[in-house]
Parts: sequence; C-alpha cells; structure tokens
Amino acid sequence: MKKRLSILLAILMVLGAMLVGCGAKNDSVYVGTTWTLNSVEAEGIVLEGELLASAMDAATIKFDAKKVTLNFGTENGEGTWSEKDNVITIKSDGETIECPITDSKLLFELEGTKMYFVKDEKAEK
Repeated sequence: MKKRLSILLAILMVLGAMLVGCGAKNDSVYVGTTWTLNSVEAEGIVLEGELLASAMDAATIKFDAKKVTLNFGTENGEGTWSEKDNVITIKSDGETIECPITDSKLLFELEGTKMYFVKDEKAEK
C-alpha cells in the first residue's frame, strides 16, 4: 500500500511540475491573427485601396501567443502585446503603443499618422 501511495505521489509531483513549466496560456481571440494595412490618414488625407497600394509597401501585424510581429514594408520588428477592453497594447523597442479596435479595425497611430488594419481572414491558422 505504501509503495502504491509513493508511486502515485511521485506521478502527481511530475504532472504538477509539467503544468507549472507550461506557463499561462493566452486565450485571446487575437492569438494567431494577422492584420493587414487597410487605410492611412495623415494631415486630412486618406489613402486606401489601389492608391494606398501604389503609395506604400504592404504592412502587417501578427499576434502570436507571446509576441507580436510588425512588418512595415522593409521595416520589421517584434515585441510583446497585451489586450484589455478592445485595446491592444504593443511594446517594442522601448515604446508602448495603444491600439484600439473599433468597427473591426485596429488603429495604430504613430507621430500623427493613423494606420487602420483589418483582420486578414486568409492568414489565420
């Protein structure tokens, strides 16, 4: 009886250690999604569609469980992200940017330029 109890206790300790090692799971609906630049607004001028495509390189934001990948044409970067009340907070290269999501669009604002991203349904896992 003592031997069975010892074996059971050892198994429970191993399982407990495995669970602790896994860390917290990010259950956000944004995990695994990629967002593509849809329009840009700067100084009262709005670029979208073909005009946007001809004026700028493609830009995407991809959310993984633990990191965010930013691709703005030839500029690429990574950072961390968190979500609260339909606002995604991105931290990258010492900067923090809050990106509200309204009407299914993610707003990424930098130096007065507003970039609107939409979820790329084709890019999802």
